[in-house]
Amino acid sequence: MRFTHFSFIALLFPSIAFTQSSFIGKPIRFTYVEVAQFDIPKQCTYDEALRITKKLGNGWRLPTRAELKKMYEKRDEIKGFEWGEFYMTDEVYGKSKIYCIEFADGKEHILPRFYDGDAITGKARLIRTIKK
Repeated sequence: MRFTHFSFIALLFPSIAFTQSSFIGKPIRFTYVEVAQFDIPKQCTYDEALRITKKLGNGWRLPTRAELKKMYEKRDEIKGFEWGEFYMTDEVYGKSKIYCIEFADGKEHILPRFYDGDAITGKARLIRTIKK
């Protein structure tokens, strides 16, 4: 497991809320979007990722499937993605599954949000639309 200074601080002081700068970093700009420099500092559930985006505000959100595919294609430019991890999109399949992309091969997967009553966790990299 890779620790960053923000995840280390969060482990020591769990009551400290993550600030936008702690994992947004210096966003990477593409045509109409900015991609956060870092992942959300811990594996999280889909619902946790949505709560984090809501708390951050300022337009930060999970990427769509198309946006995440483009992020995979540009992963060498964006940097920091964890090889082999499943990254979440904002799109659900039915009520109990989410679309993810595996960053080992770029393949799309539909994963359950829960398995045997436990919430499934994954990685998330936030994105926001910018004005032209």
